[in-house]
Amino acid sequence: IRMDSCQSAKLFPDEYFDFIFIDADHSYEAVTQDLHAWWPKIKKGGLFCGDDYIPDDGDIWLINNNTGTKEYAGKFGVKKAVNEFAQQYGLKIYSTTDEPYWKQWYTFKSF
Repeated sequence: IRMDSCQSAKLFPDEYFDFIFIDADHSYEAVTQDLHAWWPKIKKGGLFCGDDYIPDDGDIWLINNNTGTKEYAGKFGVKKAVNEFAQQYGLKIYSTTDEPYWKQWYTFKSF
C-alpha cells in the first residue's frame, strides 16, 4: 500500500494481523503515531515489532562506504518512542542481539 502509514492502518479492522513490522519515518513523533495507529490492528498473541532500535536517538550520520563522506540519515526517536509506548501499555520490549548497532525491537500482544 503506497500511502501514509497511519492512514493505511485505518483500512484494516482491529485485531486483523498476526505480525506487524514498523519501519517508516524514524522521528520520535512519527514512530509514536505509528505505534498507536497499528497496535489495535495486531491480534492477541501477535508479534509487534520494528526497525532501527539503535542505542542512541538523535541526529544520525552514516558513512558512505564508497566515498567516505558522511550522509545525514535523519533525527531518530525510535528507541524513546518504543520505550514510552511499552511503559504505557505494560509491555516488555525485546531486541535482536546479532547486530552491533542497527537492532530490531519486538513485543507480543498478550491474550
